[in-house]
Amino acid sequence: MDLRKLRHAHILAIEGNFARAARSLHLTQPALSRSIKSLEAELGLSLFDRLPEGTRPTAAGKHILKLADGLLRSAKGIENEARLLREGEAGKLTFGVGPMITPFLRNALPDFYADNKQVNLEIIIEPIGRMLELLLADEIEFFISVTSAIPPNSDIEISEISTTKVGYFAQANHPLLSPKKDEYNIEDFLLATPRLANSSQLPKTPELATLSCRAYVQCDNIDVMKNLAMTRDAILLALGPALEPELSQGKFKQLPVDSRAGDNATIGLVKLSNRSLSPAAKKLIQSLKEENLLSGPK
Repeated sequence: MDLRKLRHAHILAIEGNFARAARSLHLTQPALSRSIKSLEAELGLSLFDRLPEGTRPTAAGKHILKLADGLLRSAKGIENEARLLREGEAGKLTFGVGPMITPFLRNALPDFYADNKQVNLEIIIEPIGRMLELLLADEIEFFISVTSAIPPNSDIEISEISTTKVGYFAQANHPLLSPKKDEYNIEDFLLATPRLANSSQLPKTPELATLSCRAYVQCDNIDVMKNLAMTRDAILLALGPALEPELSQGKFKQLPVDSRAGDNATIGLVKLSNRSLSPAAKKLIQSLKEENLLSGPK
């Protein structure tokens, strides 16, 4: 059924006159008359009585127009929802982030919802291996993570978002940062890291080249690791921006890093190679890029 014709009938019932209804619809009066006659022929019903003073819905017309009102409201709702989806202002977005990326969402999410979006977000926080499984199973639209440990796969596409600092950090009063640091051995301290695929992901430092710490703790919750570093002098492996505002407040400092080994990590967006991102996803990612929320000091 042509919704346009139902809308014409709806406006005619409101105006009660072909001339006024035609002006309201920006149609000629003959065009509106043909539309109403076509609708009546399609339904096999007379919807309006034509009277000298105007038009009046018939009993059958009243019933049809009542049904049409709900249908037209639904159609308008669909149009509005489609517009919101098209502009990235509505819908549902399910995506993943690596454990060390979660602190960067602290400012991103309030910014994303600053203009009262109606988007439902579901954020999955998992190690890279698990997120790859979810992506390939089409359970998440994309994920954002450090990409160095992602194996080549023709089914996925990786695009760089930013490059940021990664290294070993310790609380500002840590013995290894004190004037008496030479009196301490690396074996005296815990190493706190996120769960890693392999040791090649670890940046190298002169002191930590052998990674011969007393023990290590692997945990995907950055807040748990920061607390451990503050209370037990653990050495913390993290992305530099993940420790804001602690670094700017002087609570944490970075241990010396051998720049020849590389101290930058590439943060990338990972999606299925044959899938386009939704408008909501594009808006979120653009917001992250514009605000440099995934960038640290180069």
